[in-house]
Amino acid sequence: MDGYVGLDVVPDLVQLNQERHGSERISFRQADLSRDDLPTADLVIARDCLVHLTHHEVLAFLDRVTASRSTYLLATAYVGVAENSDTADTHWRPLKLQAAPFHLPEPVEHFDTYFTNGGQHHAGNGLGLWKIDQLSSRTT
Repeated sequence: MDGYVGLDVVPDLVQLNQERHGSERISFRQADLSRDDLPTADLVIARDCLVHLTHHEVLAFLDRVTASRSTYLLATAYVGVAENSDTADTHWRPLKLQAAPFHLPEPVEHFDTYFTNGGQHHAGNGLGLWKIDQLSSRTT
């Protein structure tokens, strides 16, 4: 399919986005990124998503995205995070995908997004771009 496929775990959000933005080339589907197969794509975008998942769910997502045979992953990525903390209740926290337990290689490119939330700048927040075929070589 040439187009955009948006995935979200919240059924009401999927339906709303499909109604507002769906078209012949744009579709929205319900999926759990850590459990469901992902469609093959030129670019998988995981913006402000993985920061809410447990380490186990992020690792499962990385396995799923690798199995999807997609080309690139663009994901929220923090620099300057010494150690990744886990979450049990979807609370946000910064993640450095190159650090344990994920062990991704350095991204092909890192884009600083200069993210500010409520007047607070989140230094190091950005987007990392990885070639997905390089993710299978990570050590966990």
